[in-house]
Amino acid sequence: MSQKTGRVTLFLVLAAISVAYLRNYLVTPHAATRMRFISDVLSNQSDPPYRYRLLVPFLEDNIANLCPSSSIRSQHLFGFTATFSPVFFLIYYLFHQLLRLYLTENSSLLGVLLLAVVIPVSVTGYLMEGDFLTLLLFILGFWCFHKEKDWAIPLIILLGTFNREQMLFLLVFYILYKASINQLRDKKTVLTVVASLLAWGAVFLGLRFILGFMPSRFTVLHHLKSNLNWDNFSNKITAIWLPVVFGFVVLAIASWRKTNRFFKLAFVSLGIYLLLFLLKGLLWELAKFLPAYLVLIPMALETITGEHTGKT
Repeated sequence: MSQKTGRVTLFLVLAAISVAYLRNYLVTPHAATRMRFISDVLSNQSDPPYRYRLLVPFLEDNIANLCPSSSIRSQHLFGFTATFSPVFFLIYYLFHQLLRLYLTENSSLLGVLLLAVVIPVSVTGYLMEGDFLTLLLFILGFWCFHKEKDWAIPLIILLGTFNREQMLFLLVFYILYKASINQLRDKKTVLTVVASLLAWGAVFLGLRFILGFMPSRFTVLHHLKSNLNWDNFSNKITAIWLPVVFGFVVLAIASWRKTNRFFKLAFVSLGIYLLLFLLKGLLWELAKFLPAYLVLIPMALETITGEHTGKT
């Protein structure tokens, strides 16, 4: 078996493990609730913001209908498995490709394994898979702007906004990357930024215009109260963030002097990401923070391996 085939096999195995974990511990035990949720989303009966997050329910429901089983439960499990097996494979495959732009083969494989370790710990609910599709689209976005495929960024944001509103933050990373290589004022960069904003706005506002504007009970005040509640902070947030985030942050900071300009800028921007997470999310739902690991893991690997990501 060649090394390339071995790597692909590894990514397939990691994807199978991730899907099996989610299916066995989160999807199967809550199948009935999940099916009702998908039905409510697709019939425009769910609460905001879930009624506007159509992409994953649409994919899982339509793929589930391809299952020959007469059992609705079996169809639902098939829909999840068939949808997210390729998603997880692409997460690991493309993250490896992204790391190889900066690091050696062995270090890149270590980075993929670190991401695979973080993913199951990040799961805290049974309706979480949209966060992994978001992670995949962030990885794809990172790869595209590193490969100067700027035209793809608005398309990725357009598609991703049907899943999660946070896809707009990919544009922040794009802008920081262009700033790091002194191309922020280039015509192509400006056009990409404008097109991305229009794409995000078209989906965000278009869905609300078509499906109806409804106030959400998940307000900034709701999230602040939940996140700053002492019991939640001590029993949920700290228990997850200390082992899963803090160590990577320490390792990333340790590489500060030798890391490249983009990762330095992106690392600083994670403070903004964290603030938005505090205001518009529940901090123990760590899967929503996974895009941060596209910055934290490469920087941590510099400390662990002694390799450099370059000076750009």
